[in-house]
Amino acid sequence: MLGVGFVVKKNFKHLVMDFKAISTRICTLRIKGKFFNYTIINVHAPTEVSTEEEKDSFYDLLQKTYEQSPSYDVKIVIGDMNAQVGKEEMYCPTIGKQSLHEKTNDNGYRLIQFATLNNMVIGSTMFQHKNVHKPTWMVPDRSFESQIDHMVIDARHMSDLMDVRSYRRGNVDSDHYLVIARMRARISNIKKIRGERIRKFCISKLQDKNMTNMYVKRLEESLKQLPCSGRETVQEEWDICKSTIQQVAEEVLGRQVSRQRNEWFDKDCERATKEKNEAYLIMQQQRGTRNKVLRYQEKRREENT
Repeated sequence: MLGVGFVVKKNFKHLVMDFKAISTRICTLRIKGKFFNYTIINVHAPTEVSTEEEKDSFYDLLQKTYEQSPSYDVKIVIGDMNAQVGKEEMYCPTIGKQSLHEKTNDNGYRLIQFATLNNMVIGSTMFQHKNVHKPTWMVPDRSFESQIDHMVIDARHMSDLMDVRSYRRGNVDSDHYLVIARMRARISNIKKIRGERIRKFCISKLQDKNMTNMYVKRLEESLKQLPCSGRETVQEEWDICKSTIQQVAEEVLGRQVSRQRNEWFDKDCERATKEKNEAYLIMQQQRGTRNKVLRYQEKRREENT
């Protein structure tokens, strides 16, 4: 009935420092960042109709988990809070004025209380979007939408958060919508030129001593051939040295080869996924049409098989 977890891209696997399964409702992931380390707490809070004891027990455990996280980490709480947060001014600046709801329910009060106690802000209520981009969950009969999934972040790092919104077209096989947050302090620092990703040099070849000696020898020869005059500033001299180093690395080491897609994901899988996503989009645009819902469910089963 319950369960929380993380899916991490393979490229970022080496940045994962720790994972803890606290309970069926709470787990944490610690990631090494460029400037700070990040502790992400993923939660599945009790629903609004749950008992007071259930809610108190959950938030007591969440508070304990937060306090046990490294104090210098950027702490982020994400997941299904089952909380409707309103726009009441009395709770500012913990909340923003861009929530989908006008009034806060009981779970929303508990979430605001937790955020205020730990000097955090509910970032998912801070960014202006159309109402269609704010809901995170829809009831099974598709008659009502609600914003109950949130992202809560330490207030001192709120300036790093650039945007939070839901993506209705993102098909995640759930009655919840995909929620994406963009942060300025990214995990990786991938340089791009004109929108194209630059592949890294294959530095793993330097583990071979012969290759290392060859690279050093070629680099020394290339740097000695550079003219000693004609450069007016230190920046100009550095630009020439930099281009020489990159040219030698390109010739000797080469670039890393991009990873190929998994062999099991063939054209049939790609076709089934595409048809499922098309059926999902049609279902989103034509609410209340049972035939569209049944067609999407059929395409979903076809993709899974």
